[in-house]
Amino acid sequence: MQRIFDVRSLPDFLVCIGSFACAAQSPMPSQANLPVPQGAALELPSFEVAAIKPSRAGGNLESINTPPGRLQAKNASVESLLEQAYNLPQNQISGGPSWLYSDRYDIEAKMSDSQYRQIEKLDKRQQEHQVNLMLQSLLTDRFKLSVTHQPRELKAFALVVAKGGPKLHLSGTPEPAKPGRSKNSGVSFYGIVLQTRDSPLAEFALHLSEQFGRPVIDRTGLKGSYDISFQILS
Repeated sequence: MQRIFDVRSLPDFLVCIGSFACAAQSPMPSQANLPVPQGAALELPSFEVAAIKPSRAGGNLESINTPPGRLQAKNASVESLLEQAYNLPQNQISGGPSWLYSDRYDIEAKMSDSQYRQIEKLDKRQQEHQVNLMLQSLLTDRFKLSVTHQPRELKAFALVVAKGGPKLHLSGTPEPAKPGRSKNSGVSFYGIVLQTRDSPLAEFALHLSEQFGRPVIDRTGLKGSYDISFQILS
Protein backbone atom coordinates (compact mmCIF):
# COMPACT_ATOMS: atom_id res chain seq x y z
CA MET A 1 0.00 0.00 0.00
CA GLN A 2 1.26 3.47 -0.82
CA ARG A 3 0.08 6.27 1.45
CA ILE A 4 -1.48 9.23 -0.31
CA PHE A 5 -2.75 12.19 1.60
CA ASP A 6 -6.09 13.87 1.22
CA VAL A 7 -5.71 17.43 2.47
CA ARG A 8 -8.53 19.58 3.68
CA SER A 9 -8.78 22.90 5.38
CA LEU A 10 -10.67 22.91 8.67
CA PRO A 11 -13.50 23.41 9.29
CA ASP A 12 -14.47 24.04 5.66
CA PHE A 13 -12.09 21.79 3.70
CA LEU A 14 -10.18 18.50 3.99
CA VAL A 15 -6.96 17.64 2.10
CA CYS A 16 -6.50 14.02 1.12
CA ILE A 17 -3.16 12.34 1.55
CA GLY A 18 -4.50 8.88 0.85
CA SER A 19 -3.32 5.30 0.56
CA PHE A 20 -2.86 3.77 -2.87
CA ALA A 21 -2.94 0.07 -3.53
CA CYS A 22 -0.12 -0.22 -6.06
CA ALA A 23 0.18 -2.68 -8.90
CA ALA A 24 3.64 -3.47 -7.57
CA GLN A 25 2.91 -4.49 -3.98
CA SER A 26 5.07 -2.48 -1.59
CA PRO A 27 5.72 -2.66 2.15
CA MET A 28 3.99 -0.13 4.32
CA PRO A 29 6.07 3.03 4.75
CA SER A 30 7.51 3.83 8.14
CA GLN A 31 5.27 5.49 10.68
CA ALA A 32 7.52 8.55 10.45
CA ASN A 33 6.02 9.32 7.04
CA LEU A 34 2.37 8.85 7.94
CA PRO A 35 -0.03 11.56 9.09
CA VAL A 36 -1.16 11.54 12.67
CA PRO A 37 -4.83 10.38 12.74
CA GLN A 38 -7.38 12.99 13.70
CA GLY A 39 -8.08 12.90 17.42
CA ALA A 40 -4.84 11.11 18.23
CA ALA A 41 -3.39 11.86 21.64
CA LEU A 42 0.12 12.44 20.28
CA GLU A 43 1.00 16.13 20.34
CA LEU A 44 3.40 17.19 17.60
CA PRO A 45 6.29 19.58 18.29
CA SER A 46 5.89 23.10 16.94
CA PHE A 47 8.06 26.09 16.09
CA GLU A 48 8.39 28.75 18.75
CA VAL A 49 7.62 31.56 16.28
CA ALA A 50 6.53 31.61 12.64
CA ALA A 51 5.90 34.50 10.24
CA ILE A 52 3.77 33.76 7.16
CA LYS A 53 2.96 36.23 4.41
CA PRO A 54 1.76 36.04 0.79
CA SER A 55 4.67 35.96 -1.63
CA ARG A 56 5.12 38.75 -4.16
CA ALA A 57 7.81 36.91 -6.12
CA GLY A 58 5.50 35.69 -8.89
CA GLY A 59 6.18 32.71 -11.12
CA ASN A 60 6.55 29.09 -10.08
CA LEU A 61 10.10 29.07 -8.71
CA GLU A 62 10.01 28.10 -5.04
CA SER A 63 12.34 26.92 -2.30
CA ILE A 64 11.97 25.26 1.09
CA ASN A 65 15.13 25.15 3.22
CA THR A 66 15.88 23.99 6.76
CA PRO A 67 18.97 25.80 8.08
CA PRO A 68 19.88 24.97 11.70
CA GLY A 69 16.93 25.69 13.98
CA ARG A 70 14.78 27.19 11.23
CA LEU A 71 12.49 26.60 8.28
CA GLN A 72 12.55 29.07 5.39
CA ALA A 73 10.13 28.92 2.47
CA LYS A 74 10.14 31.32 -0.48
CA ASN A 75 7.24 31.56 -2.93
CA ALA A 76 6.08 28.10 -1.78
CA SER A 77 2.63 26.62 -2.36
CA VAL A 78 0.89 24.85 0.51
CA GLU A 79 0.96 21.71 -1.60
CA SER A 80 4.78 21.84 -1.62
CA LEU A 81 4.78 22.42 2.13
CA LEU A 82 2.65 19.28 2.54
CA GLU A 83 5.09 17.29 0.41
CA GLN A 84 7.90 18.45 2.69
CA ALA A 85 5.99 17.91 5.93
CA TYR A 86 4.87 14.35 5.14
CA ASN A 87 7.85 13.35 2.96
CA LEU A 88 5.65 12.56 -0.04
CA PRO A 89 5.82 13.14 -3.80
CA GLN A 90 3.23 15.36 -5.48
CA ASN A 91 1.30 12.46 -7.00
CA GLN A 92 0.33 11.21 -3.54
CA ILE A 93 -1.59 14.33 -2.55
CA SER A 94 -5.14 15.04 -3.67
CA GLY A 95 -8.13 17.12 -2.71
CA GLY A 96 -8.23 20.35 -0.78
CA PRO A 97 -9.23 23.90 -1.76
CA SER A 98 -7.85 25.47 -4.96
CA TRP A 99 -5.60 27.92 -3.06
CA LEU A 100 -3.66 24.91 -1.78
CA TYR A 101 -2.07 24.69 -5.22
CA SER A 102 -2.25 28.28 -6.51
CA ASP A 103 -1.40 30.63 -3.63
CA ARG A 104 2.25 31.24 -2.71
CA TYR A 105 3.76 32.11 0.65
CA ASP A 106 7.01 33.24 2.27
CA ILE A 107 7.58 31.61 5.66
CA GLU A 108 10.18 32.16 8.38
CA ALA A 109 9.83 29.73 11.30
CA LYS A 110 12.21 29.35 14.24
CA MET A 111 12.63 26.80 17.02
CA SER A 112 13.23 27.81 20.61
CA ASP A 113 16.81 27.60 21.89
CA SER A 114 15.93 24.61 24.05
CA GLN A 115 14.32 22.80 21.09
CA TYR A 116 17.41 23.37 18.98
CA ARG A 117 19.75 22.12 21.72
CA GLN A 118 17.75 18.88 21.85
CA ILE A 119 17.53 18.43 18.09
CA GLU A 120 21.19 19.11 17.36
CA LYS A 121 22.04 15.94 19.33
CA LEU A 122 20.19 13.84 16.72
CA ASP A 123 21.56 12.61 13.41
CA LYS A 124 20.74 14.41 10.16
CA ARG A 125 17.64 12.40 9.24
CA GLN A 126 16.18 12.55 12.74
CA GLN A 127 16.66 16.31 12.69
CA GLU A 128 14.85 16.56 9.35
CA HIS A 129 12.01 14.43 10.73
CA GLN A 130 11.58 16.72 13.73
CA VAL A 131 11.47 19.79 11.49
CA ASN A 132 8.86 18.09 9.31
CA LEU A 133 6.73 17.33 12.39
CA MET A 134 6.91 21.02 13.32
CA LEU A 135 5.84 21.90 9.78
CA GLN A 136 2.86 19.56 10.15
CA SER A 137 1.88 21.51 13.27
CA LEU A 138 2.26 24.81 11.43
CA LEU A 139 0.02 23.62 8.57
CA THR A 140 -2.63 22.56 11.08
CA ASP A 141 -2.46 25.66 13.26
CA ARG A 142 -1.98 28.42 10.69
CA PHE A 143 -3.58 27.00 7.53
CA LYS A 144 -6.25 24.93 9.34
CA LEU A 145 -5.46 21.78 7.37
CA SER A 146 -6.16 18.19 8.32
CA VAL A 147 -5.19 15.01 6.50
CA THR A 148 -6.67 11.59 5.98
CA HIS A 149 -5.60 8.59 3.91
CA GLN A 150 -7.56 6.41 1.50
CA PRO A 151 -6.80 3.25 -0.56
CA ARG A 152 -6.66 3.66 -4.35
CA GLU A 153 -5.40 1.62 -7.27
CA LEU A 154 -2.16 3.03 -8.72
CA LYS A 155 0.56 1.61 -10.95
CA ALA A 156 4.08 1.80 -9.57
CA PHE A 157 7.69 1.08 -10.48
CA ALA A 158 9.96 -1.11 -8.35
CA LEU A 159 13.66 -0.43 -7.80
CA VAL A 160 15.41 -3.83 -7.84
CA VAL A 161 18.95 -5.23 -8.06
CA ALA A 162 19.87 -6.23 -11.63
CA LYS A 163 21.60 -9.47 -12.60
CA GLY A 164 25.25 -9.31 -11.64
CA GLY A 165 24.58 -7.61 -8.31
CA PRO A 166 24.72 -3.99 -7.17
CA LYS A 167 27.49 -1.68 -8.37
CA LEU A 168 26.58 1.30 -6.20
CA HIS A 169 29.02 3.50 -4.31
CA LEU A 170 28.64 3.41 -0.54
CA SER A 171 29.00 6.84 1.05
CA GLY A 172 32.24 7.34 2.92
CA THR A 173 34.25 4.88 0.81
CA PRO A 174 36.79 5.79 -1.92
CA GLU A 175 35.22 5.93 -5.35
CA PRO A 176 37.15 4.41 -8.26
CA ALA A 177 38.10 6.90 -10.96
CA LYS A 178 36.00 6.61 -14.10
CA PRO A 179 37.46 8.37 -17.15
CA GLY A 180 35.05 10.74 -18.82
CA ARG A 181 32.55 10.67 -15.99
CA SER A 182 30.42 13.82 -15.87
CA LYS A 183 30.38 15.84 -12.64
CA ASN A 184 27.45 18.01 -13.71
CA SER A 185 24.15 18.12 -11.88
CA GLY A 186 20.73 19.50 -12.72
CA VAL A 187 19.62 19.79 -16.34
CA SER A 188 22.19 18.59 -18.87
CA PHE A 189 22.30 18.64 -22.66
CA TYR A 190 21.01 15.07 -22.74
CA GLY A 191 18.41 15.22 -20.00
CA ILE A 192 18.13 15.48 -16.21
CA VAL A 193 20.90 14.34 -13.87
CA LEU A 194 19.82 13.33 -10.36
CA GLN A 195 22.54 13.28 -7.73
CA THR A 196 22.20 12.16 -4.13
CA ARG A 197 24.85 12.10 -1.41
CA ASP A 198 24.80 9.92 1.71
CA SER A 199 21.22 8.80 1.05
CA PRO A 200 19.41 5.47 1.52
CA LEU A 201 17.90 3.95 -1.59
CA ALA A 202 14.37 4.63 -0.31
CA GLU A 203 15.20 8.34 -0.53
CA PHE A 204 16.57 7.93 -4.06
CA ALA A 205 13.37 6.07 -5.01
CA LEU A 206 11.40 9.11 -3.80
CA HIS A 207 13.42 11.38 -6.13
CA LEU A 208 12.69 9.04 -9.03
CA SER A 209 9.00 9.05 -8.15
CA GLU A 210 8.93 12.83 -8.46
CA GLN A 211 10.47 12.61 -11.94
CA PHE A 212 8.33 9.74 -13.25
CA GLY A 213 5.03 10.94 -11.80
CA ARG A 214 4.21 7.64 -10.11
CA PRO A 215 5.45 5.79 -7.01
CA VAL A 216 8.87 4.11 -7.15
CA ILE A 217 9.31 1.43 -4.48
CA ASP A 218 12.69 0.39 -3.10
CA ARG A 219 12.82 -3.40 -3.37
CA THR A 220 16.59 -3.78 -3.49
CA GLY A 221 16.91 -4.93 0.13
CA LEU A 222 20.19 -2.98 0.28
CA LYS A 223 21.07 -1.20 3.51
CA GLY A 224 23.32 1.77 4.09
CA SER A 225 23.67 5.15 2.34
CA TYR A 226 24.94 5.75 -1.16
CA ASP A 227 26.29 8.45 -3.47
CA ILE A 228 24.39 8.20 -6.76
CA SER A 229 24.48 10.08 -10.05
CA PHE A 230 21.61 9.08 -12.33
CA GLN A 231 20.75 10.50 -15.74
CA ILE A 232 17.26 10.53 -17.25
CA LEU A 233 17.56 10.93 -21.00
CA SER A 234 15.19 13.36 -22.68
